[in-house]
Amino acid sequence: MGLRWSEVRILSPRPFLNNQQQVERVAEKLLSTTTLSLQTFIVILKSMSRSHRGRFIAITNNQWSDLRTLASQHGWEPCGTIDPGLGLVELKSFEKTGWAGGYESPSFQKTTEVDACALSDCLASALQHYVESETILESEFSLLTQEIVSQVKEFCALGSFRILPDSNGMS
Repeated sequence: MGLRWSEVRILSPRPFLNNQQQVERVAEKLLSTTTLSLQTFIVILKSMSRSHRGRFIAITNNQWSDLRTLASQHGWEPCGTIDPGLGLVELKSFEKTGWAGGYESPSFQKTTEVDACALSDCLASALQHYVESETILESEFSLLTQEIVSQVKEFCALGSFRILPDSNGMS
């Protein structure tokens, strides 16, 4: 799938990145508008459950970030991931810096079954909240829909999974 680029407008109360700035007057305050390009790539969540091995779901890194934020707002407390312990390059890097146990960067790390199920439960709680409150999920998380949240919730309920980079887009 390769790398995709999105254009983002950032409003800041004071100027930065002078070579790409425009200043606008908004409600009698000066705001600086800067255009930046941010890298968007695919994150693949691959099931490690014995009965569902090989099953996967692909989302963007921004959706993955929003899903974790949404789950955290509804009680998810990440346990941390398990060191992938893969190739020589990765091992040398981890020897120097240690494994941080993060979820952000897809590095073949593995979630525990307990953590995956907790993530699923909190996404279910989030869905229930948005349905009961009649609040539109997309108004708070523009990259998520109830369908995406529901699919990831069901996937996480299967148990442990790995967080993989898109092999076609990341070399």
